[in-house]
Amino acid sequence: MPRLTLALRVDPLDRFTHDPAWDAKLEFPRALYRSLGLPTFSNVWTQLDLASPVLSDVTATLESLRSRGVATAGSGVLSERPTEREEANTEWFVFRGFDHAGFNLLPYPTGDCARLLGGTPLVDGGRFASERVRSLVEAEGFTGIEFLQVRDTGRFRAPKWYAVIAQEPMGFGVDHPWCDRDKLLHDLTSQGMEIEYVGISRFDKRIARDGWSAGSELADRLLATLPGDSPLGLSIETQPRFVRDDLPDTDFAYVWQEGVLAEEGGERYRLLAFRRRVRNALLATGAVRAEELDAVVLVGRADAGAYYPAPGTPTPPPALTVREMASLRAQERAVQALAVARPKPERRPDLKRALRLLRAAKRRRPHVFSRGAQREQLERLVSQLGPLPDDWREVLRVSAGGHFGMGDTACEVVTPDELPDFHAELLAVGRSAHDDYPATVLHVARTPTGDYYVLDRGAEMAKECPVVLFSHETCAPERRWSNVAAFLEEMLAG
Repeated sequence: MPRLTLALRVDPLDRFTHDPAWDAKLEFPRALYRSLGLPTFSNVWTQLDLASPVLSDVTATLESLRSRGVATAGSGVLSERPTEREEANTEWFVFRGFDHAGFNLLPYPTGDCARLLGGTPLVDGGRFASERVRSLVEAEGFTGIEFLQVRDTGRFRAPKWYAVIAQEPMGFGVDHPWCDRDKLLHDLTSQGMEIEYVGISRFDKRIARDGWSAGSELADRLLATLPGDSPLGLSIETQPRFVRDDLPDTDFAYVWQEGVLAEEGGERYRLLAFRRRVRNALLATGAVRAEELDAVVLVGRADAGAYYPAPGTPTPPPALTVREMASLRAQERAVQALAVARPKPERRPDLKRALRLLRAAKRRRPHVFSRGAQREQLERLVSQLGPLPDDWREVLRVSAGGHFGMGDTACEVVTPDELPDFHAELLAVGRSAHDDYPATVLHVARTPTGDYYVLDRGAEMAKECPVVLFSHETCAPERRWSNVAAFLEEMLAG
């Protein structure tokens, strides 16, 4: 039985009147959530598991507020997610990360690659990927996917980006049991719209089957407090379902989205799906987040429903067909040749910009970053370790520990509490390996393979200083960045 969670917004009934008491109206739902032991997010929203022990109190409270004309549940999103055991047995996942690239796919993939510095390495539902994702896919030998280099329209040199094209379909998909396709077709027909068949996993309360149930009387009573006459009343997001026999043999596949089958501006909009081993590799390197992945439920053809297309029915084509890809490959060679013949100027590293990238990475993956260091912590470090470069102080003020970057050189910043022992241990190892091991270095971060990053606190250090990657096997430098800003901008490049 999957987990069901409800994100919910409670509105005072006069919420939309504009008067000086507006702030008090915003405080009403927050105070209500606190009284029920619920969290607050996005100012006026809360969330609870429908198996939570507070479900009874929440339901009774909302019913009472509505009956007394005080407040009502204004909007909600019901989400179906697998349990840990179900997720562990899931074979396929659909990527639903919608960070926007601002790229065009046709007539040739084009965009400003520098705009994506510090962002997610996989954007637009998996339609575009960074160089790091492409390198990972090729290194692991994953199948069923091609990359087409984006023509970079920006002024400055930036890491390469690629259009991502999966050639094999997942299949048509199967409607969720709660979805009433007859209601959906009537709704679309009344709007003058037509779509070919695609399994529906996201819909709203108006399209739900009569008598559908979230599994308990209390949960159904709570959901009944939400409006049923508006698509914004209760949105329902369930796990996508596919027929096992229709799955491809490849590691990647494409999915066409509900209601977006028609070509948009000449482009075929497709989502990216992949097997568990791809999911594991992408999660391990921070290329995707777990919450961006929909676990796929696999069913037999007998359970697909009356509307499911007959075997042999052609599926919609990929974003670019094999013939279209072959035509664009010639343009890609011209794009690559021009990039070599006319290299763009490098943008001078800038600490303010680099710290913005670090903050953006922290907002995206807060669970792998720490709170910023306090002044007392930094002063204690100076008393223990000597000079701490100003630029690294700024890094620690943003996050006193954290993970960023991808692959073997990904960076784990050592926390202020760990730093003295970490530095002393590696300094001793380095001196035992080399008599001339530099005494001016400060060991500040590690990689997944055991290599480590140091700050070179040489005689030239005033405000900033070089960052150097050392091998744990040889205790010798392998890579050098001119300053902290240059290091951060490269590591956070997507």
